[in-house]
Amino acid sequence: MLSPAQVQLLHYADALDGPHLVKSLKLLHNIAVYHSTEPIDEEEKDALYLIKGLWECVEGIVRER
Repeated sequence: MLSPAQVQLLHYADALDGPHLVKSLKLLHNIAVYHSTEPIDEEEKDALYLIKGLWECVEGIVRER
């Protein structure tokens, strides 16, 4: 389930900007998960999971266009 803010972002995402948005979201996710020395709590894990879901939605939209 996407949050209202995520749905709004998807409406703003243009197909031409989609690949850049996906790359940015993946980079943000990977930095937080793989390059941070800080422990990740449950709330942050949930947010990172939502970021992954968001980039997958954007990828799907880009493929459809």
